Amino acid sequence: MARINKAEDTYKLIREQILSGRWKPGDRINDKELADELQVSRITVREALFKLTETKIIEKEYWKGYFIKELNDEIVSNIVELRITLESQAIRNFVDEVKEKDIAEMEKILLESQKCLDADDPLNYLTTDYQFHEYIYKHQHNIYITSIMDNYQLTIHFIRYVSMGKDEDFYETARNSIAFHTSILEAIKEKNSKEAVKRLVDHLLFHKDETEKQLHKRDSNKK
Repeated sequence: MARINKAEDTYKLIREQILSGRWKPGDRINDKELADELQVSRITVREALFKLTETKIIEKEYWKGYFIKELNDEIVSNIVELRITLESQAIRNFVDEVKEKDIAEMEKILLESQKCLDADDPLNYLTTDYQFHEYIYKHQHNIYITSIMDNYQLTIHFIRYVSMGKDEDFYETARNSIAFHTSILEAIKEKNSKEAVKRLVDHLLFHKDETEKQLHKRDSNKK
């Protein structure tokens, strides 16, 4: 692996590895092992991890190190509330400004999501599926919405990962997600921002319910 010298590069790489599923909620991130793997100092890795604590999904426990935070109902509720507020405005902005090429790109994202699902590729499905939301908030004019959404992407990723469940639960939730996205895109095509927002909110609340169901199932299994 090519030597990485900057904390910013290390930060980006660790962030990418989190999004790729290397760690799950509750996992400890071993800074020494990462430093050896990336051929950088432990100080550089710790600087990157400290910056990642700003995302609120990584926390530092003194004398123990850095951990991926365990999700709970409060975190899920707060993030979904944030997403509803920001993404509702983002979709209004997007509908006002949408172009034919945007519609075409979003149709490609939907098609790729279905291909990943058909190919039994859940990790790439999760990445592609989120690109539907990402495309909207990155192609509207409010840069502050984009910045905040990007900052909380890791937390959103873990909530989505939990909400999907496993095995048949995963595929059922994924099919529902694609159906919601298709419905949202239809409203966007019609430039009906009110209906697009309604369908978006229904979609996010569906995932909130699924996440809480999976969390409660996890907690029951621990008892």
